[in-house]
Amino acid sequence: KGDTVTLFVDGASSYIWNPSAGLSSSISDTVQAFPLSNVMYSVLGIDSLGCTSSSSIYINVNDLPTIDVSSPKPEICIGETVLLTATGGFQYSWQPSSSLNSNVGNVVSAIPTINTIYMVIGTDVNSCSSWDTISILVNPLPILSVNSTISTICNGESVILVVSGANTYVWSPFLGLNTSLGNSVIASPNTTTNYFITATDLNGCSDMIFSNVIVNPSPNLSFNPSSASICQGATLQLEAFGANTYTWSPSFGLNTTTSNIVLASPSSSVTYTLVGVDGNNCTDSIDFQLIVGLPPIVTINPPFAVICEGESI
Repeated sequence: KGDTVTLFVDGASSYIWNPSAGLSSSISDTVQAFPLSNVMYSVLGIDSLGCTSSSSIYINVNDLPTIDVSSPKPEICIGETVLLTATGGFQYSWQPSSSLNSNVGNVVSAIPTINTIYMVIGTDVNSCSSWDTISILVNPLPILSVNSTISTICNGESVILVVSGANTYVWSPFLGLNTSLGNSVIASPNTTTNYFITATDLNGCSDMIFSNVIVNPSPNLSFNPSSASICQGATLQLEAFGANTYTWSPSFGLNTTTSNIVLASPSSSVTYTLVGVDGNNCTDSIDFQLIVGLPPIVTINPPFAVICEGESI
């Protein structure tokens, strides 16, 4: 149906075709026939003497196939593959073919990068063809950003990580996080950790971004001596190790509060707290108890006496 066939007739001088519907002419020896249904054409031939004769031809008009194309997922995310299935024909030809795994067959795989309208031409066993189209909508991936791709903290500290650009977020690993869901988390890992965030937008498209949290250890402080006791009025040298800068408190009885070596001469027992800061600006603290002993109280009894020469007491 819809095709055109050329009909030739000879043997006479003039001709009359019947019926004339679906013909380009009803009086020519050559006509174009485009009937919409099966039809028998008769042609009457008249010679120069007025004698007539007739002949006929049957045109069989085959219906066009009903081609239908479908997809289980007419809307995809960029990078995804979608199947296209055509029915109603015997052979199929697809276009455009640039994003298809094949341009023939009733089932093809499409990986479009932009919105694309695919057309399939289906041909049946009678070599009649028809076509159908399908539109595949391609959604972009979410554009993600995180407030810090690399963070540096000291052991025991926390950092707030915030990601944006999508609708839902899943963090992994869960190590050191207050939650694994949501766009904002508090991260306090005890070792350097690379967090991966899988984010999905309202179209169901997902992408991934990462945030690396570097964890520096706290300084390991120590004293020399590790403990001590002195007599009141005496002085003790204390030396600290393990950091870059030091702060002593209280300042009671110390000659300085900002050196790794101090001279301590408190008048009473005291516990000093040392805060050390290393090259990564990480801190730690340690206590040192210094016991101060009071001098003994010596008394003589009786407090005074008078004796005569040669006497004893």
